[in-house]
Amino acid sequence: MTTIVEVQDIPISEIQKWPSIELLHNLYRHFQILEVAPQIQYRAKIKLDGTNAGIQIFPNGTVIAQSRTTIITPQNDNCGFAKWVHQNLDFFAQLADTKPFTIFGEWCGKGIQARTAISEIDRKIFTVFAIQTQGRSDSEARFEIDPETISDRIPGHPDIYVLPFQGAVITLDFGDKEQLEGAIADLNQWVESVEQVDPWVNETFGIAGLGEGLVFYPLAETQVKSLTYGDLLFKAKGEKHQTVKAKKPVQATPEIAAGVDEFVSLVVTPSRLEQGLTEACNGQAMMSQIGAFLQCFATDVQKESVAELEAAQLTWKDVNKAVTKAAKDWYQARSKSLV
Repeated sequence: MTTIVEVQDIPISEIQKWPSIELLHNLYRHFQILEVAPQIQYRAKIKLDGTNAGIQIFPNGTVIAQSRTTIITPQNDNCGFAKWVHQNLDFFAQLADTKPFTIFGEWCGKGIQARTAISEIDRKIFTVFAIQTQGRSDSEARFEIDPETISDRIPGHPDIYVLPFQGAVITLDFGDKEQLEGAIADLNQWVESVEQVDPWVNETFGIAGLGEGLVFYPLAETQVKSLTYGDLLFKAKGEKHQTVKAKKPVQATPEIAAGVDEFVSLVVTPSRLEQGLTEACNGQAMMSQIGAFLQCFATDVQKESVAELEAAQLTWKDVNKAVTKAAKDWYQARSKSLV
């Protein structure tokens, strides 16, 4: 018998979180702190504009749907993902293995976002980019990213797509400044090209339109002391989707803000605000949910802007009030526009 577990039956700590993916300059900062300069090979996949989703599957056939931050059910959903999982319980239960695992992907398509080409398709789809196995913590988890291997584990389903690799293997040598700068220049051209036309959406659905960016995955054999596999991932978004304003999508060093106001302008971007609205409020700016939105937004900024704060010689205490006010003003304006 297959089941989808209700929220009250599973401790919230049981959620299997997809790693927080940072920008390259944050990764470079980690290496400097650790005093290491690894040479890492990466493969890229398209970053689709939707909402992060996961499906936990247990050996007994139990199936659990989750958003980025919590376990969800058809009664407490995120853009209809849990409802879709519930409708396909038998399909997912038959994937059960001897150990639990989690399928990670982007729930995207019609009605989820409205900013890129993927939102123009005629339905919602689940685009799988990884499977997590062997452990329920960052230090123990193993991630399968190879598209062919993932496809072998997930048989055909009309609403499921396994994201392929884009382009060839990319080598970043963090100990060779000239090589790194040359590779970064190539990556920036690539991201800008993807923003103009998402190649995967164009090839798969025949829709030529705006893309969000790329996610870069280290090859499985790559190891760096003190860092997990998830720590080595990095993302690069086009100008229209940046959560931190930057001259280029990929940089080895952060932008430097001259004071609190400039820092707010740097990090309180339309893309980050929309992302926070989707994650905290299911995309709906209801005033009853403003507290959840502001908490989610502030947490995200504080976590992802450490390098920018250091570069500006500011602390989170210096900017917290101003960041929160800017986010609050945006949310209230969005809420009024719905009346």
